[in-house]
Amino acid sequence: MTVNEVLSNLSWIDAAAGPVWIGLTFIMFFIMIRIYIDLGWENPYMKWMYVLIGAVYAYPLYTGFFQWLTIAEIGNIFTLLLTAGVAIILTRFSKKLSLLLIPQMVWTLVASIYMGLVLIKELPV
Repeated sequence: MTVNEVLSNLSWIDAAAGPVWIGLTFIMFFIMIRIYIDLGWENPYMKWMYVLIGAVYAYPLYTGFFQWLTIAEIGNIFTLLLTAGVAIILTRFSKKLSLLLIPQMVWTLVASIYMGLVLIKELPV
């Protein structure tokens, strides 16, 4: 299978990105509400969630609204690693809540693969 064929199979990612991130945002807010109910606003778990949500919503800004593909790929990898790190930290509070970040890690991994293939396709031959 060529890069073009794989990209064609993954072409749905562009259209799905907005709705997927809305859903993932609801999950992150749900996690924050659960943390707040048990621990309030001022605790390390909540602070890590602020960082994660901030990184997710800063993404369009530092990628030039998705125009700088190399920076977007670096941002994807950073978001994936940050999400995994926050999930690990959250296990100290609630393993169930930490598992709710798995869809975000899966989505970010798929988006990173897609973006990586787009970058490979643009390499000069």
